[in-house]
Amino acid sequence: AKAPAAAAAAASTSLGTTAPIMQSKSWHDLSNDQPVLPARMTRRRLSVQPYLQARPGYPDLSTRKLTSGQVDHLKSVSHMSASNMAALMSATSLTAALQPKAYDAPHSSSAAAKEKLVERIGRFHRQLTSGCQAPGCNNTFCASSKGFKPQSKDMSGILAVCLAASHRERHLCTKSLPAPSSPALPKGTFEPEQGKPKGFLQSLFSATPFGSLFQAREVTPPPIDHEADAGNVRELSLTHLTVFDVQNAVETCRELGDGSFLLNTLRTVLSHPPALAASFPLAPEDLARREENDLPVIDLDGARQTFELVLKPDRAMTMALVIRFSGAMIDALCVGLRQLESEPLATPDITLASMAMMVLELCTVLVKMNATGAVAILSSLCRLIAAASEPATRCLHTTFLSFEVPRRQALVGVLKMHASARAHAGRPDRTMVASLNLSRLFFCANQEAADTGKPAMDPAEFVNIALTSKLDFKEEYNIWKRGLKSVSVSVVPRQASYLEWPFLLGPGQKARVMRIDAVVQMSKMFQKAFVHQAWVFQAKKIFEETQSSGEIRPLVVDATNPYLVLEVRRDHLIEDTLSQLALKIKDIKKPLKVKYVGGGEQGLDLGGVQKEFFQLICEEVFSLDNGMWVHNAETRTIWINAATMESNREYELVGMLIGLALYNAVILDVKFPKTMYRKLLGYQPGFGDLADVDPALASGLQQLLDFDGDVASTFCYTFQITQQVFGTFEQRDLLPNGGDIEVENSNREQFVRLYVKYLLEDAIAHQFRAFSRGFGKVCGGPALQLFTAEDLELIVCGSPHLDFGALRAVCVYGDGYTEASPQVSWLWEVVDDYPEADKKRFLRFVTGSDRVPIGGLRGLQITIQRNGPDSHRLPTALTCFSRLLLPEYATKDKLKDRLTVAIVNGAGFGLV
Repeated sequence: AKAPAAAAAAASTSLGTTAPIMQSKSWHDLSNDQPVLPARMTRRRLSVQPYLQARPGYPDLSTRKLTSGQVDHLKSVSHMSASNMAALMSATSLTAALQPKAYDAPHSSSAAAKEKLVERIGRFHRQLTSGCQAPGCNNTFCASSKGFKPQSKDMSGILAVCLAASHRERHLCTKSLPAPSSPALPKGTFEPEQGKPKGFLQSLFSATPFGSLFQAREVTPPPIDHEADAGNVRELSLTHLTVFDVQNAVETCRELGDGSFLLNTLRTVLSHPPALAASFPLAPEDLARREENDLPVIDLDGARQTFELVLKPDRAMTMALVIRFSGAMIDALCVGLRQLESEPLATPDITLASMAMMVLELCTVLVKMNATGAVAILSSLCRLIAAASEPATRCLHTTFLSFEVPRRQALVGVLKMHASARAHAGRPDRTMVASLNLSRLFFCANQEAADTGKPAMDPAEFVNIALTSKLDFKEEYNIWKRGLKSVSVSVVPRQASYLEWPFLLGPGQKARVMRIDAVVQMSKMFQKAFVHQAWVFQAKKIFEETQSSGEIRPLVVDATNPYLVLEVRRDHLIEDTLSQLALKIKDIKKPLKVKYVGGGEQGLDLGGVQKEFFQLICEEVFSLDNGMWVHNAETRTIWINAATMESNREYELVGMLIGLALYNAVILDVKFPKTMYRKLLGYQPGFGDLADVDPALASGLQQLLDFDGDVASTFCYTFQITQQVFGTFEQRDLLPNGGDIEVENSNREQFVRLYVKYLLEDAIAHQFRAFSRGFGKVCGGPALQLFTAEDLELIVCGSPHLDFGALRAVCVYGDGYTEASPQVSWLWEVVDDYPEADKKRFLRFVTGSDRVPIGGLRGLQITIQRNGPDSHRLPTALTCFSRLLLPEYATKDKLKDRLTVAIVNGAGFGLV
């Protein structure tokens, strides 16, 4: 054993720290040669041998573990640092550490040059073997060229390397396939044909370091087979990570100021997939249960806590040390993930998913400390998961569901950060697609939790404004539509559009896409109308020659009109609208114009008239007096009346009206529960949806499900339910002869399921089918599938919040009025003092609608314009332009009186 000074001198060479290192005693007492350890190292050692031995789906790491003889030999030498010596005393499973290699540093300049070279080699190789698939290609180095001479697999690889190394980018076809990031060349590319010797270049490119360019190099810590080899070992590492051993290593680093052993461990384990897979093992009794339930076979809680411990700076663990640890972890993981990427299916499914979740947990910790390398880790990880099998993705799905909501939010936040960081790359590449698909996997899992009544994230938390705010939505729409039209998969991969991941978009952005879709369809109808105008001249001759010109003229006029014009009477709104829509059903995709007839109104519909039209007709069709709807006082919503006497034609009209309003960007005052919108989107309602329609009934059925006693004797239910229909009670059987079947503990779930299905589906099947058919005639396109039920409700009904402060902030003034004008100040004071009903009247008077657009009133700019000197005239409004014409009243009281009269009695349109 060496003297204390020798041990201290050895320790000082580790990380350059100056902390005192056990000045009073050496690692071995000179009198009895027994180890003298800090008190924390006397804790009971955990037996890890069962985890190191091979078992299904796990590597056998027991051969890497130092033997007791090797450990005793290392204790007798002095060339190790203090933390390595401490590990010999306390660690449960040691091996020789992997030393860092310069060409393995993922973030170095040489690594960046290597990646570019690998990409060029891959593209050239794909071009030489598969071609660019472009007709008429004349590139000599492309398999699609008529003059191309096919090469053997080894010669194609050599030629690809030569072209890439000599920077012959001019020989790359613009439409050539991008090469996968790993591997650059298929395995066995440089193997000669059977019976032929291996040439010099084939041998050179197969050897190290050239071989590491084309295939992921397996990084394996060197084994120690003999005690004689142990004398040459200067750095040690854990064979795998455990909470106990890493905590010991962290405490050693804090006490001795030496982090070399911990640094070695992080570098060695994280770069070696088998060691990573064996890290943070669970108790044997938990493994089988987790594998059966598709849950990770790694202690993710322990992993997260350990990573947080390693990367948490304090007085003993300086920020410089933490940064060094994080850098080593990032570089090592990039190396390890590259190995997994090369053969993802070689790793067992649940093991791969467990490792992926562990790496994601590490990324959440790295993101908290603003470590930029987390993006590189996530890129490799997402590509790895994209190539994984279905059982592995199912394990990720169930694992995400098993997490608490805050933990889910952290994972989603990391993926959002990754997507935002890569948004500068233009079109979604393979890595971006993989990242967004992983986010979609988590989004679907979260929706499943919400549908089953479990705690779930708000869908708005998946919206990535940082990414989508940079998008050109017209371009994204065009790419998306082209992708939908493609019926066969081409050899050349199609461009991906961000609209394929609609959860990234906020409701306002989805509404914008739907508006683009509507404008495109309107433009097509415009073109048809102008083409039909060419037939007018021929039609005129027919009018002159036929006696039925009165019957033909309206048809010709409608065909040549680029608008859908509804001519209705105020006192016959529903009747006229039904007849007009039935007559002009082919024009329903044209832009809407409303014209009031029979009352002498002269208003031109530039937007305001149709807003008022929808407001008035909604008041009539959704009135409870017509018997089409039933009202729930608790939720203040309406639902389809299963016992209505009205025909399906009226329900189809309601669907068409809602579709027309959505198609023409008009917000309605509709009070449907969210379940109605879910049904419109094609979702099958379940028990969770009943709470939206009838909370009291849902609560009662939940009590039935939760009851611990005898259900039959307590509730006395049968599979026959009673409904009130126009004051009388009628029975409905949920099963044949349901009145004779008692609801018991064994069949109560079936009873609830059938009850819910009857109320939300069977009882209203005919009415809802007509309603959905009418809605689909206008808004049945693929753009509707971008929406969730919450999004659709918001875009149809608008926001429920009236924030007039936001409206005032975006208001514009004209013709002598400014924000400081007395009349303007009085106006806002009067509006602020109004009750909510009068505030809605004011909004409706100025804009034609009392609904708040998506994003709030800040998205609704109004103009307040001076309309002459003081007078007794009432204020007027140009609803098409959201412009209020306000005389210059002399007093606040007069302004309040005139404005109140105007908003309460305002109706009808004229020319101003």
